[in-house]
Amino acid sequence: MTILQKQPNKDFIILNLSDPQMNDEDWIDGSVNKDILINTVTTLINRVNPDLITITGDLAEFGCIRSLYKFTEFIDSFNIPWASVLGNHDNEFDIPVVLDALNTKKHSLFEQGDPDLGCGNYVVAIKENEKLITALLMMDTHDNIPGTRPNGEAFMDWGMLIPQQVEWYSNTVNELKQKGCTDTAVFVHIPVFAYREAMNSAYNIAEKPFLDTTVEDSYGTECWNKGYEESFGVCWNEWVASNNADDKMLDAMLNGGTTKHIVCGHDHDNNFVIKHKGIKYIYSTKTGAGHSWVYPLNGGTVLTVSSKGIADVRHEYVTVDSDIVNKLS
Repeated sequence: MTILQKQPNKDFIILNLSDPQMNDEDWIDGSVNKDILINTVTTLINRVNPDLITITGDLAEFGCIRSLYKFTEFIDSFNIPWASVLGNHDNEFDIPVVLDALNTKKHSLFEQGDPDLGCGNYVVAIKENEKLITALLMMDTHDNIPGTRPNGEAFMDWGMLIPQQVEWYSNTVNELKQKGCTDTAVFVHIPVFAYREAMNSAYNIAEKPFLDTTVEDSYGTECWNKGYEESFGVCWNEWVASNNADDKMLDAMLNGGTTKHIVCGHDHDNNFVIKHKGIKYIYSTKTGAGHSWVYPLNGGTVLTVSSKGIADVRHEYVTVDSDIVNKLS
């Protein structure tokens, strides 16, 4: 477990980036995708002044080793501690390559963790004076795994947290509670199954269908069911691309009683934030135009940590020139 220190009487700021996912050609000079990513990340860091950068996976496109190294070097150049989970595309690399790209960077907090659980199950805790005020549980949702459709047809489903990881989560939360930490957050790439329950409970699609809801609309109340009016963000994917099996993570989080926020990436065209059963389900806004991009979802997501734990979540959007957007559309 890595422990970072929060200054008393000053909020601790976490900036989450997600799915930069560029290929090797994107990093050549003159690349539009490179320019967008560098401008987006630099703008966010200058605007937000984070104490910690987190990344919810897909640091690079599959097999694009140059991109993986270039991106990790770029993030490390800001001299800010940063912690990443792996995305499904990152998990398609050879693990020694991923570990070399991440563990050789001065400011990277990444830990492999127990290899039987995947790659990258570890904890970053934030302490004020001697009190642990919050802890971030970074968890690996793996690559695609075999699944079976209701009609018996085999297919490749999205990755998910395996039972041993859910047990690791529960044990870790209990250990943190024994140390006085009563606020935790989970960071994954692929959303856990409970994101589906949150989405289905919150959105009032009878009044405002998913694709008719703009970013601006989402900050109003028309598109939200009663009790969910404080939600915001869009679901332009019209679905949650989690594994079709219930990972039982919701049960574990409710039983643990300390997790009030969970952050994911993966769906480039979702960025909703929905509080359901006492937990905020957060899709981070996609960072950059790599792989696929649904503008205006460009930017990052900010979590503000007070002396009592994570106190606020917001998206920070970075605009891109309309000529560039049209060129990439």
